[in-house]
Amino acid sequence: MRAILDWNKALWVLSLLTIVTVSLAACGGGEEEEEAAPVATEAPEAMAPTPTVVAPIEAAPAPTEAPMAMAEYNEAPMLAQMVSAGSLPPVGERLPTNPLVVPVEEEIGQYGGTLRRAFTGPVDRANMMRFSYDAMVRFSQPGTEIIPNITPSWDITENGKVYTFALREGMKWSDGMPYTADNIIYWYNNYALNDDLAPTGIQRMKDGQGNMGSIEKVDDYTVRFSFGERNMIFLENLAQMDLFGAPYQPDHYLMQFHVDHASKADLDKLLSDSGFEAWHQLYKAKGDITKNPDLPVVTAWLPETTMSDQQYRLTRNPYYFKVDPDGNQLPYVDTVVMGFAENVDVLNLRAVSGEIDFQARHINMLNYPVLVENADKSDFRVYIWPNNGGSDAALTFNQSYEEDPAIAELLTDKTFRQALSLALDREEINESIFLALGEPRQNVPPPNYAIYPGDECAFKYAIHDLEKANMMLDSIGLDKKNSDGFRLYPDSSPSAGDVVTIEVSAVPAFGPWPDVAEMTGIHWGRAGIKVDVSIQERSLAQERHAANQHNVFVWNRPVQNPFSDSAYSAPTTQNNTFGPLHAQWYVSGGESGVEPPEDIKMLLSLHDQGKSAEPAQQIEIAHEIFEMICENLWFIGTIGQSPLSMGTVVVNNDVRNVPEKPGNVWTIRTPGNSKPEQFFFKQ
Repeated sequence: MRAILDWNKALWVLSLLTIVTVSLAACGGGEEEEEAAPVATEAPEAMAPTPTVVAPIEAAPAPTEAPMAMAEYNEAPMLAQMVSAGSLPPVGERLPTNPLVVPVEEEIGQYGGTLRRAFTGPVDRANMMRFSYDAMVRFSQPGTEIIPNITPSWDITENGKVYTFALREGMKWSDGMPYTADNIIYWYNNYALNDDLAPTGIQRMKDGQGNMGSIEKVDDYTVRFSFGERNMIFLENLAQMDLFGAPYQPDHYLMQFHVDHASKADLDKLLSDSGFEAWHQLYKAKGDITKNPDLPVVTAWLPETTMSDQQYRLTRNPYYFKVDPDGNQLPYVDTVVMGFAENVDVLNLRAVSGEIDFQARHINMLNYPVLVENADKSDFRVYIWPNNGGSDAALTFNQSYEEDPAIAELLTDKTFRQALSLALDREEINESIFLALGEPRQNVPPPNYAIYPGDECAFKYAIHDLEKANMMLDSIGLDKKNSDGFRLYPDSSPSAGDVVTIEVSAVPAFGPWPDVAEMTGIHWGRAGIKVDVSIQERSLAQERHAANQHNVFVWNRPVQNPFSDSAYSAPTTQNNTFGPLHAQWYVSGGESGVEPPEDIKMLLSLHDQGKSAEPAQQIEIAHEIFEMICENLWFIGTIGQSPLSMGTVVVNNDVRNVPEKPGNVWTIRTPGNSKPEQFFFKQ
């Protein structure tokens, strides 16, 4: 049943450890225990708080506190020159009193160099966000634990309702202004609670009842997040509130664009000069690092250009809050330059020719043999980072589609979806598209996760059985065919006599999803279902999803945690391809959108229950969720556990400290979890 893996993947599988025993204390105490959880400190990673449903993959050292008595910190030569010229304070004054010490992967690095990367245009925002991953807390390199980052410590009280976080005294924004609790309070009062900027609130700030939590300032370097209900996934949510959704903003800069702080005359002039019609449009643009190089940041590099330029150029942040074990301020690399590529094919050609120093995003897994063949000549190495998620190419059926009632009826028919799952020849997909690097399976986590629902679920309807698929399609009234062998709608259908035609759309990004769509069309055609394959540019696809216009869409589904990442297993966000109108109903509390059927409402309810459940209960609820998914097949899994999604990694041979096997999944912000701030060019 399982695909035969190549030796790279086999070695990776052998490195997986057994399922973790989940610690109640790490989540704020059990049902009867009202004591505060142990304060999280920057100790070895094995002692850090652990996500409730994630099992360890491999051990890795965690960041630690810098010694308070460290005599001297070191800095990059380019910054030392600025200090000598009097244009920058000394490094000791730029760092917080307790900078974060980041262990190096191989060795203490050397300063300097320009790291060449590539991007595909303004829509490729996550390319920047994933690389510059600096949330308040963050995922460890394997992705199995939550570890300190901006906040050095925290505790959890009132049985998971209250989270108190320390901040780093003396930490600064990239323009030298202090980073304090005021930046978090400003974000909460002026962004999260503003109806124009966040009309439905902040999803990751909501408890299991859908109510927003509150934030209060304890002192300049302590903040408290409080929830009306237990919120057992808040640390994981906080780890994903990063560059484009961080719970803090530079108020000293953004207030000039906010209607509650700027004078009307000044704001009107700014709007007129910018061409925006509404203040909140201007505010969001000015708060976007990919559009505004003047925005102060706390990340390792700060932009000098925008992602609308041919080069998105970033230079080191002189106030970055991290050092290596020898007291050298990070990052090591001076500059990151992302060159615009007209399409992913151009980007991959650049990688093959050695014009890229580090890239995982957009490197096509199918180019793996070509990359290996050219590695010596172009002076790079290739790593394989298998994905931790569920399916690397899932077929998501739009459950709120309305445009064509006949198609809508089929998309929402469970038997129809089950039949189409059986009609897929996943072994052929794995061999011809995934280079036999993956595994035929449905959309569930890998076996080393505590929430893995078992093989029976993972491989349900995942066996190629065309005979049974045909019988099931006959049973729902699609038993008549035309002369070409395609099935016709029955007389009872509004499209009686017409050929049953389903559109399968895909975006040519991150991997061979268009190839999966094409092969899906071939396999479903053998069962008599005609498929129109639509290859769309990503922004167009997103517009169609928002407009509820798609039938079936090919994308990956990294189902690492159904509670903190519910969008991959339920319609909980409005950009969800599962059912945009159902998601709208959920997000708006039933005030807009379309009410989903009872089975999807149950799925949503389970996701909400899991947010406040004890760890052991979370595992049970997760199993129930995945069993529903494998039975209903709202999204059909094809191949998982492959390096398709950002798992084929090209690294210049001179670039060191790049891990060979970090965790790899969207939810942990790969490759940000590999600590790019400690990459360096070995001279």
